[in-house]
Amino acid sequence: MTQPESEGGQATPSAARNLQRLRQAMVLLILAGVLGAWFFFDLGDWLSFEQLAERSQDARAALDARPVKITALFLISLVLVTLFCIPAVAILQIFSGFLFGPLAGTLLSVLAQTLGGALAFLIAGHTFRESFARLIGPYLGGLEAGFQANAFTYIVTLRMTPVMPYWVVNIAPSLLGVRFRPFVLGTLVGAIPLTFVYATFGAGLGEVIDAGGTPELADLLTPKAIALVCVALLFALAPMLLRRLMGRKVNPRPEPLSDGEETPRSSHEPPR
Repeated sequence: MTQPESEGGQATPSAARNLQRLRQAMVLLILAGVLGAWFFFDLGDWLSFEQLAERSQDARAALDARPVKITALFLISLVLVTLFCIPAVAILQIFSGFLFGPLAGTLLSVLAQTLGGALAFLIAGHTFRESFARLIGPYLGGLEAGFQANAFTYIVTLRMTPVMPYWVVNIAPSLLGVRFRPFVLGTLVGAIPLTFVYATFGAGLGEVIDAGGTPELADLLTPKAIALVCVALLFALAPMLLRRLMGRKVNPRPEPLSDGEETPRSSHEPPR
């Protein structure tokens, strides 16, 4: 039985809510299916340092023989990993440096991460934004307003924070009402420093593997890498800190009045 329609062929509010719930259920089922398959079949084992060490020569030979196909396969893989919130973004960033070198690997990874993040942002916003605002929005009014006012700076800063899961930064801004353009620009800019660190590490994997060693993620924590991330964070936070500092100078806090002293009236304010 079809849902009743209002005048002018518009669906009733009840039908619109049911359609929204159906979309939400489909998105959650697809996401649960992909993540379930990833963990149940241990697909993450295919993206491990051990597999890279075993197949390094094959991977390089395949890239030399079919560069366009392998590059497209890498881009699609990273887009899908980013879109479906699979915890393998960092390892693919490392692989990008191993296959393409630090500069080309960083460029390809940032493009794929931005595309996958943009798709996740749009899907989350169109599917869950209204329900999120209705259920939790009233409790996060101040946070939402602040996030929207400084969206670009916040996105850049979060992208540069290694402890922040990548999928959280894709979904949370869309639920908080951030516009699409600052999200995409913030992702493009903010993803560069960490991606470059991972890609540079990946570029050095070949020497370690050829020498018979086993690379470790702990090797990423070099003073140079930490310094690069800290400098990038300072540049990201500089505009917001400058804006707050300039705002305090333009609008200084009024000094407290002594006892018996009245608040000065504006010249346009009529006498009492």
